[in-house]
Amino acid sequence: MSGSKVHLGPPFERGDSKNGWLPADATEFPVRGKNYLKDKKKTASQPSAFRLAGVHGFTAAQKIPFVTASPYLASMERTVRSNGSVPFLFVMHFDISPQHLVLAFELDEAVLSQDSAFANVWKHFLEGDDAYKSERIKLITSMVEASWVVRRAVGKPVPALLGNKLPCTWRQTDSVLECTCDVSASMVARVILGVVRGACRDIVCDLILLIESRQTDELPERIIGGARVFRMDMPTFPPVGDGSSELLSQPPEEVPEEHVEEMLQQRDPDEVYTEGEVEESAANGESPAKKEEGKEEEKARGGSDKKGAEKGAKQKQKD
Repeated sequence: MSGSKVHLGPPFERGDSKNGWLPADATEFPVRGKNYLKDKKKTASQPSAFRLAGVHGFTAAQKIPFVTASPYLASMERTVRSNGSVPFLFVMHFDISPQHLVLAFELDEAVLSQDSAFANVWKHFLEGDDAYKSERIKLITSMVEASWVVRRAVGKPVPALLGNKLPCTWRQTDSVLECTCDVSASMVARVILGVVRGACRDIVCDLILLIESRQTDELPERIIGGARVFRMDMPTFPPVGDGSSELLSQPPEEVPEEHVEEMLQQRDPDEVYTEGEVEESAANGESPAKKEEGKEEEKARGGSDKKGAEKGAKQKQKD
C-alpha cells in the first residue's frame, strides 16, 4: 500500500444493476438521539460522516486476514488533496469465505469540526484497542428488495454490535483503519449466509455502519457510512490467487428449512420478523428502517412497555 493507493481487490461499478452499488441514504436510519441516555429516543442520522469511495469483491481460496495488507490484490487510487495528503480511509471487510465483500469509506474531515459528538466518538474509537472497537462497531442490514424467506432469515434492520456476534480483527495505520469480520465463524451467520447465497441475484440491501455512543459527549450518534448493494451474485465474484477459479463452479449449498428454524430460535426476538410484519411492510410500501424507527419511538413513549400496556388495558375497561 502506497500513500496514494490502497489494496482492496477488484472494484464493482457504481450504479450497475448487478454487482453494483450506490451510497445509502444515512438520514433514513434512526440512531441514538442527543438525550438517549435519559429518554432512550432515537432520531434520524445526519448525512454520513464518510464518503463511500468504492465497493469491491473477489473469490479467494486462501485466507485473507486484511485486504489492505495483501499486495497481490488490486489497488484503488485514493483521493489526494491539494496539499498532497489523503483522507482517512475506513475499510469494512466481510470475509464470507470463499468470497469477500469490501466497503471503503473516506472521511469528510469537515464533519470533525462541525459535529463535536461524532468527533468525540471517532477519537475514542481510534484510540481504543481492538476489543474496544469490536464492542462499539454496529451494522444495520436493511433489505430493500428480497423475498420473504430472505427477509425472515436476515431479520429486522436493527443495529447489531458486530463484535458480539462475529469475530472482528483490526488493522490500523496513520491513514487507514480496516475491520475484518469473519462471517463464516458463526453457525447463525452461516445459515443466514446460506439463505442469502441462494437468492443473492435478486437481493438489494443497505449495509450501514456506525459506532455505538455510550457517553453524553458522543451523542447524538451519526452513521459512518453506508452502501446500497445491488444483486451481489457471489459465485461470480472474480477469482484472486491460486485455486480460486475452481471455487466459482461450485453450486451454493442449500440450507435445510429446519436449520433456518433452529437459527431463528437462537436469535433475539426483537431481530426476527413475523410473516405478518413483512407482508404489512411490503403492502404499505414502508421501508423496514422507517418501520423500526416508529417502533423505537413507540417504545420510548412506553407503548411497548409491558406495564404501560397493562395500564392501558385497564383504562379501556373502565371506559
